[in-house]
Amino acid sequence: MKIIHVIILPLLEIKESIGIGDIEVESLLVSISVDGNSKSYTLTNAGSYISGLVNYPDGSSNITLPGKNAGKTYVADGFTGDEVDWIKIAPNIDGTQCDVADTITQVDNCNILA
Repeated sequence: MKIIHVIILPLLEIKESIGIGDIEVESLLVSISVDGNSKSYTLTNAGSYISGLVNYPDGSSNITLPGKNAGKTYVADGFTGDEVDWIKIAPNIDGTQCDVADTITQVDNCNILA
């Protein structure tokens, strides 16, 4: 399980791609910290609306967890600040919340191109 790529879009939207390997995951806790303020989202296999999170590129709000050996890209918004501190993901497997599986701190900032 890995955070594949993260970029900051204009207006501080964060596009994040998450890949799941050869493992069955019940849910995935995604935490994003921007300038010391964090938000967390829980992605599940059952589609649901999660405030501030949409699928990329279609913008739909029926958010689901990537399947086994698959990946998905999401756009998170509603952040204030200039810099992403970190993005962390932690899976829930067989009813157990696991430790953080991946962290990314180096984020491409596309705002400098706007």
